[in-house]
Amino acid sequence: MSMITDIHNPSGEIRLIFFNPLGMTSEYWLKDLKIQEHFNHLELVFTDYPGYVKTAHISLDSFEELASYFYQEYTLLPPKESICVGASYGGNLAAKFTQLYDTSKKLILIGSIPYGDSSDKEFYNTLKETLHQNKLFDFSKYLIDFSYTEDEKNENPFLTLMFFTYLKNNGLNRTLLQQIQHLEGNNKYKVQRADPLILIGTKDPLIRSDYRDKCSDVFENYTLYVHENHGHFTLNNNYKAIQQIVKYIN
Repeated sequence: MSMITDIHNPSGEIRLIFFNPLGMTSEYWLKDLKIQEHFNHLELVFTDYPGYVKTAHISLDSFEELASYFYQEYTLLPPKESICVGASYGGNLAAKFTQLYDTSKKLILIGSIPYGDSSDKEFYNTLKETLHQNKLFDFSKYLIDFSYTEDEKNENPFLTLMFFTYLKNNGLNRTLLQQIQHLEGNNKYKVQRADPLILIGTKDPLIRSDYRDKCSDVFENYTLYVHENHGHFTLNNNYKAIQQIVKYIN
């Protein structure tokens, strides 16, 4: 199954590869953020994970295996500098892909935890338990509560219902469980050559006081921007953050 679902401006000299948050498709970048409007001079490659958009589930036990699976398709693209952009779960895949295949010294991570600890794993266990019991609405509520600020939820009170309906209609239980397994197994590691741009929000409950220490454990150098009053999806309604990405790439 192809993970690449859309390519914009293939003649661009630099390529951006976008990896999605857990439970979301490439529509997050294309429709929610309209990210293509900000990078029309670059090649933009959008991906979806196996098991999404009504594709077959594929057994891949770790971020390393998922990165390797995507690399087979990546090698078919014309060679050029390829900068990975990942949000949340997608940031972990972006970092792992960059570590393994050294596609660029640049890397862009949004609301992504470098590696999990005991507190993160408690959250993952809660998510797994709801999926094992087929409580998709509870799963949706947990994930929405962590991912969106109170203001965002008040602006769209149907977020949980919309996400629940999407999950129910697409039969993602098995794939979501596998992705949570990836997060659980994402232990401390080193990315030697990349100097990433990292964007986080002050209202993201997954960002704790040791976040900078975790980043330093994984990356020798990095640039971190903290955005006041933004949550886990730091780019939502955040033109300033998108411009920080534009400046970093250029």
